[in-house]
Amino acid sequence: HEELGQELTQYGSVDVKKHYELLNSLKPNECIHVCTHAGDGLIVARRIKDKVVTIKNKKPWGLTLRNKEQAFAVDMLCDTKLPLVSLIGKAGTGKTLCAIASALEMVLEQKKYSRMIIYRPIQPVGNDIGYLPGTMEEKLSPWMQAISDSFEFLFEAKNGPRWKVTLDRYLDDGSIQMEAITYIRGRSIPNTFILIDEAQNLSKEEVKTILTRAGTGTKIVLTGDIEQIDNSYLDASNNGLSYVVEKFKDIDLSGHITFTKGERSVLASKAAEIL
Repeated sequence: HEELGQELTQYGSVDVKKHYELLNSLKPNECIHVCTHAGDGLIVARRIKDKVVTIKNKKPWGLTLRNKEQAFAVDMLCDTKLPLVSLIGKAGTGKTLCAIASALEMVLEQKKYSRMIIYRPIQPVGNDIGYLPGTMEEKLSPWMQAISDSFEFLFEAKNGPRWKVTLDRYLDDGSIQMEAITYIRGRSIPNTFILIDEAQNLSKEEVKTILTRAGTGTKIVLTGDIEQIDNSYLDASNNGLSYVVEKFKDIDLSGHITFTKGERSVLASKAAEIL
């Protein structure tokens, strides 16, 4: 496939018809990694309608990407013409970090969306959000800790020791919002980058409710690990995240990436694999 790689390098895109046998089976927004005969990587690209277009190297919010799946994902996450993106992967593969970094880049740096809202299903073990004392922010805090860790990593790297002051300013002015999924019903949300984390814990009905809330100019990103479902009524095949991936696989409004490479540590990768 070196010829294809050379054409992509030279022109930035190729027509699917020109390499019909090789490229026509690609789904809408499916990504490819073109290699030499020796197996060396030449270039990464994505099918967009009738063309395959090279993926540019991006560093959303200053985040350095570590593998091709992360590059594929960020290319879709930063594409305003792609209103639905789904990311599946085990813990530590970087799916949520890539999604949050891209959201910050598109909302705060490039101003392509007016705000970002992060929703998480409240899926406790033996408890309910109503039993926790305090304000809504205090109630949500335990469920949003993984998100808060990503914010700390990204803002500290970009803003230094005073990172929390900067983050709090964006939280106070509504540029960044974190909410329980319960409160999305009945809303119409325009021009917003919406991230639904732990989407494997949503039912088919819940995910339909969420996707039909999207107003004009809104992007919805679903992330999750279909092997870690905390909802006893759902499994790896009937959860909302798997349902969306399957139903939208032939629709060019949507893109999907499965993350396979753990990037936290050797221990984290092995634990995700064997436990």
